[in-house]
Amino acid sequence: MRQGKELFASISELKEAKERKKAQASQQRLEEQMAAAVTTWNVEILPKWDTSTHTKKCRELWWQGLPSCVRGKVWKLAIGNDLNITPQLYTIMVQRIMCPHYILTARIASFAGRSRKLVSLSECGSMASQEDVTSDCGDQEATIDLIRLDVSRTFPNLCIFQKGGPYHDPLHNILGAYACYRPDVGYVQGMSFLAATLLLNMDETDAFIAFSNLLNRPAHMAFFRVDQPVMCAYYNAFEELLAINLPHLAEHLRNIEVTPDLYILDWLLTVFSRPLPIDAAVRIWDVYLRDGEEFLLRAAMGILKLYETVLTNQECTATAAQFLTRLPEDLGADALFRAIASVRTSAHKRTFTQILQAHMDAAASHSVHKADDDDWVPAKKSSYLISLMGAYLQDQTLVQRHVPGLYVCEVIGQDNTNIHTWSLDCPTVKENGSLDWLGLVN
Repeated sequence: MRQGKELFASISELKEAKERKKAQASQQRLEEQMAAAVTTWNVEILPKWDTSTHTKKCRELWWQGLPSCVRGKVWKLAIGNDLNITPQLYTIMVQRIMCPHYILTARIASFAGRSRKLVSLSECGSMASQEDVTSDCGDQEATIDLIRLDVSRTFPNLCIFQKGGPYHDPLHNILGAYACYRPDVGYVQGMSFLAATLLLNMDETDAFIAFSNLLNRPAHMAFFRVDQPVMCAYYNAFEELLAINLPHLAEHLRNIEVTPDLYILDWLLTVFSRPLPIDAAVRIWDVYLRDGEEFLLRAAMGILKLYETVLTNQECTATAAQFLTRLPEDLGADALFRAIASVRTSAHKRTFTQILQAHMDAAASHSVHKADDDDWVPAKKSSYLISLMGAYLQDQTLVQRHVPGLYVCEVIGQDNTNIHTWSLDCPTVKENGSLDWLGLVN
């Protein structure tokens, strides 16, 4: 009996040693491949950026993931600087946010509504209209307070963006400087994750330049400015492509009323930086900056494909939405990219651009009213910071649903119980074409 146990232990040890040796060999191959990739990027691609980026070799290396030591350089070149922002301009913007008399505005987008207004949010969460901001000197720092609040909860697991961390002040500077640079856009929740991801890969000034140019892209600008017709066009294009690639899942999500605006808004606003593990998110950033906004929708479908079985077993809108806004932390980049590789963004001999444009045209034709900045209204708010992104409710999920005559927002706790329900009565149309909400009820 004793000899048998010793033999079994010996066999187990040999098996473990063999597995360790195999893992070490695999790790060595990976390191050799990475070293070769770094050399290729530094010697062959980066010095000849304009001519080498469209080669097959470059595109294949790009898809495999950029080495961390060259990622910032590649991102900076891929984003470009069409806005011609200089380091001196950034310095001026940072100095302005330090000025107590300089009024910043935060556009807290009322995604629930169909009209909007510039609003200000203090750190304690109270909302005030822009008229109140200009009449109350104490509210002039409201945007800074909101930025400070969001910075503190950006990538909390990394513990580098929180107060006292090495990236706290740079991230705060970038977000405040952008609100000064683009007061028509202001600061919108979600921006902190974009800026933070850039800061992890380049210095502060380069991150601001890249951040500003990135937000100037049509898709980002439309979503951050809450251009409803354009947003609907993206949602509808996504649903069309999802029905082609994953018809069974698309039908199931429709049946349980999980619409794209419940989850894809957060994904697109943050370029997956908030919902995904950082190593998977930066891989998406890599290819997004190579292929453009088309890849964002492709990546979104890849996530749904990866979790198709899980999602098809969900029968509750709230739990399905909660899963999609809080994806598993063990989501692996390699598995995700295998799923992404299996989906396509063209259909019926139409390219993605043609599909999106068709939905743009349809959305424009159905857009009867177009509110200007003076027609924005602030979102109703409880003791929780509510936005349709749902990303900033630490332990809750925001579920929004259109029902006849009402717009309903539910805050769902982790135990799937309703915490608050806010309803916006059906709006009436004023003479100038803007929307007038009849009231808010709790």
